[in-house]
Amino acid sequence: MEYLRRDATRPAPGGDPDIDGRFDLVASVYVLCYAATIEQLTGFFTTARRALTPEGGRLVAMTLNPDYGRGRDYYAGYGFTLTQDEDREGAPVTLHSALPGQSFSVTAHWWSRGTYEHAATSAGFTSLSWTLPTVSENGVARYGDDYWAAYLAAPQAVIFQAHV
Repeated sequence: MEYLRRDATRPAPGGDPDIDGRFDLVASVYVLCYAATIEQLTGFFTTARRALTPEGGRLVAMTLNPDYGRGRDYYAGYGFTLTQDEDREGAPVTLHSALPGQSFSVTAHWWSRGTYEHAATSAGFTSLSWTLPTVSENGVARYGDDYWAAYLAAPQAVIFQAHV
């Protein structure tokens, strides 16, 4: 097994023969929303696009939902809160864990769907799609439909897919 380390937000100007065109799939879990600038976001998409094979490569990314529920306590019943003090592209969004014994905070950045899509298409991706999460049968059986209603109306995370 080989591990490679790269700053995905800064694609190599002439390409990177160690990764370019070598992968069928790039998976990204909470990476896109850590781009602090549009240049970093576009850089990530460019690096991912270059890494994919030209025939059928796909990026699957879980990221902060651009349409997440506003209001500090919207997700409190699910064990966390989200705060965003500014309403602008790239604004910091902080997740605060509210689970007993698991207190932590992480700060990411809010990007609109249009900005994600523009950055992806600028990097050469096509066939973009968004998928909202669902709740498993076990989750519904354990907590009931009412418990999940607010979360499913505006989940904090979404899946963004882009194809070559």
